[in-house]
Amino acid sequence: MKKIIRNGRSFNINVEGYERFWDRFENETWELDTTAVFDKYIDKNTAYLDIGAWIGPTLFYAAELAGKCFAVEADPIAFKRLDENLKLNSSEDWFSNVELINKAISDKAGVINFGSQGQGGDSMSSILWGDLDTSWQVPTINAHQLIEQIKDGSNRFFVKIDIEGGEFTMLNSLKNFFELENATIYLSLHNIYLKRSLKLKYKHLNFIKRFFKIRSEFAATYRELFNCLPNNKVCWMNGQKLDQSSWVFFNIWLFCKPPKEKKYRDILMVPKN
Repeated sequence: MKKIIRNGRSFNINVEGYERFWDRFENETWELDTTAVFDKYIDKNTAYLDIGAWIGPTLFYAAELAGKCFAVEADPIAFKRLDENLKLNSSEDWFSNVELINKAISDKAGVINFGSQGQGGDSMSSILWGDLDTSWQVPTINAHQLIEQIKDGSNRFFVKIDIEGGEFTMLNSLKNFFELENATIYLSLHNIYLKRSLKLKYKHLNFIKRFFKIRSEFAATYRELFNCLPNNKVCWMNGQKLDQSSWVFFNIWLFCKPPKEKKYRDILMVPKN
């Protein structure tokens, strides 16, 4: 067990197998913007929902800030470590305010295939990879059920969504969170994984057909994403108000990523009032 400290907040973790990651977390070389957003928008009057909690870095950081926390993680290997890490903090005041949910968000009732590009537990699991060698059948929970669960006793919310490319396949479900009143949404976009899944989908085509198919579907997916964004929130990307101009969509079509994109990108949705 190791006590992890960042920005004056601390929690206990089993770092075995993830030593390099937790060093980066403590040294603030991992997602500096993420914890800054948490510090700004989460307080004791906030119910925090972590969709794609992995082994707990964002969950445990938010647990010291929020009044109540809910964490959803479908990868069974990651969830086992997440549960273990939570129990290592049983003496903390916030321990009883955290609820873990070992399910995948889906409109489909029952179970779905959920897989990993690696060996599982490595933050690379997603519904995009349900047909790969490393995969599991996991139970599901739909957006409406989850929203009712977090609304119990709370009227202000922060929803973090980081599901390794799965966000692009379930926009109708995620739209329910986007439109939630008094909710700040922090959505991670994994463009590299969307493009990778499209390459696999169209690998049987010749180069020219594959080139245009991938780009057309990538741009159409982004158009669908932007159409799902709520009218009751201001949307920010990379610290600037979201740009939906023709120039942006041309870049998205040509390069399969927004302008000035690196590897990942977040959209922050903040209530207008």
